[in-house]
Amino acid sequence: MKVKFTVILFFLLPQFVYAQLHIDRPPLSINSLKQVLPLLHDKAKVDCLYELSRAYCDRMTLAYTDSALQKLSEAYKEASAINYIKGLGDACIQYGVIYTWLLPNYKKCEKYYREAISWYERIHYDNGLGFGFRGLGMIFFNQGIVEEALKAGVDILWVGARSTVNPFTVQEIADALKGVDVPVMVKNPVNPDLSLWIGALERINNAGITKLAAIHRGFCAVMARRSKVDRADSFREALVECS
Repeated sequence: MKVKFTVILFFLLPQFVYAQLHIDRPPLSINSLKQVLPLLHDKAKVDCLYELSRAYCDRMTLAYTDSALQKLSEAYKEASAINYIKGLGDACIQYGVIYTWLLPNYKKCEKYYREAISWYERIHYDNGLGFGFRGLGMIFFNQGIVEEALKAGVDILWVGARSTVNPFTVQEIADALKGVDVPVMVKNPVNPDLSLWIGALERINNAGITKLAAIHRGFCAVMARRSKVDRADSFREALVECS
């Protein structure tokens, strides 16, 4: 079957992918933030507590996640006490990040992202609004609620590895995308099955989506045992079939 779309292949390093956790910039070091915190007051203290929460999240362990939630709770309370609207919005965004990536809970994610949007709207903070709507769109899309994701302002979609392995899930996403002009990135399936990957691209292309990107981050150990040459040849042949 000839598929009429252009495949852009990205080989992503884990560090680059993990950068999606950072909201606007890499967090500052925990030690430097802890040293300066006792010297700060009001808005500066709230911002420092928020940065500490982000720095703890960067460690990606449960123990540090608890510390991140503690500092975030302090930031929210301090911001509320001084009516620091941006600080309240920032804290809610960080709660959304934690409940998206570290302690997955879609209901809490939606709650905090919506609250963040409501705070940012009061001060017309466009940058914060962008993060809030992006967070909402991401959690809706992760749940397969594509229509809600698009309403939230998402302008590019990502089909993850666990979705790519399920043709029924991919077809549901494709059906929801009919009539929509939005770029879609399709990650390789967790197991080394090129037919599943190509099939996912075909299903989405058949829905009228022409802006497609194939995202490759490696296969499971079964694929790793094959030589690099064999893997490269197999994938090259598959891409030729799609062209």
